[in-house]
Amino acid sequence: MILLATALAVIISKHISKPIEKINKSAKMLANGTYETEFHGKEFLEIKELSDTLI
Repeated sequence: MILLATALAVIISKHISKPIEKINKSAKMLANGTYETEFHGKEFLEIKELSDTLI
């Protein structure tokens, strides 16, 4: 049971962290002067709002 809970926690955390990692990478590119950078955040409301803020 603990193994199943751990596996589920890993899957959920990766699902949540992927969009944050993508926005972080895009923000770093923007900070380095690459103004053609696009921000995509659609899965969670907070991530979408952060993405919209950085556009």
